[in-house]
Amino acid sequence: MLATKFRKEFFFHLLCAVGSVLLTSEYALAEENTTSCSLCIDESQPTDPKTRVVLTDATVTCSYLYEIAPNITNATECGNLQSLGTTFCGCGAEPPPPCGLCQDGSELPEPDRVIADGKTCAELEESAMDDFESDCKWWQGLIGPLCGCPGEPPALPDDTCFICPGNRLPKPEKALQLSSGEAVSCIQLQLDANRNGNADCGRFQVLYAEACDCFRDETPTEPRETPSNSAHGLGRKQKMFAGMLVWSFYLGACLNL
Repeated sequence: MLATKFRKEFFFHLLCAVGSVLLTSEYALAEENTTSCSLCIDESQPTDPKTRVVLTDATVTCSYLYEIAPNITNATECGNLQSLGTTFCGCGAEPPPPCGLCQDGSELPEPDRVIADGKTCAELEESAMDDFESDCKWWQGLIGPLCGCPGEPPALPDDTCFICPGNRLPKPEKALQLSSGEAVSCIQLQLDANRNGNADCGRFQVLYAEACDCFRDETPTEPRETPSNSAHGLGRKQKMFAGMLVWSFYLGACLNL
C-alpha cells in the first residue's frame, strides 16, 4: 500500500511539473508573438517614406518597411522594426496636413467628375489624403488639373516620370487592359510611376507609352492620290507613264530635225 501511495504522489507531482512547463512555454510564446505590427509605434505613417535604410542583406525604403510591417508577428522583430522607424523614418514626428488635390487648398470644383478607373475626383482626393506627404505633389500636379483645380497646374519636379517622354499624356483617362485582366487608366499608371520613387520610370515608358498614344501623330495628312481625286482622272503611275510617252515623242521629234 505504501508503494502504491508513493506511485500516486510521484505521478501527481510529475503531472504538475509538466503542466507548469507547458503553461510557462505558452506564456513565453504569447509574449514572443504579436498579432499586429506597425512601423510606427502609434500606427501612423512615416514622415520620411523615401529614406533608405541599410539592413544586413538589403537596402530598402521606409515606405517598404511600412508595407511589410503588418506581416511581422514576432514581438522582438516588431520592436526592432519600430526602432528603425523611430530612428530613420520620422515616426512620431508631427504629422503633415492632409493632401488636397488643389494646391491652393480650395475645394474641388468638380468632385463628382469621373477621372481614373471609375473613381470620382472626391474619391481620388481621399486616396491622396491617405498617401505619403512626399507624394502629394504628384497628386496635385497630375490629378488636380483634371479635376478643374483653379490656376495654372503646379510645376512638377525635374525628375518627374512621364510615360510620354518629356510630355503630358494626350489621353490621360484612356483605359488599358493589362495582362492580368485589370483595366487601368494611363493617368493612374503615370501616378504609380512617380509615387514612392520613380526608379521604374523606364519600364513604365517601355510598357505603356505606345498604348497611351504617346507617339500618335495628330497632324492631318494629305489625302492620297487616287483615280477619283487626281488631276484628269489619272493615278500617279498613269501620270508618270503618260509623261514618259510625251517626253519620248518630244525627243524623237528633236532627233528628226
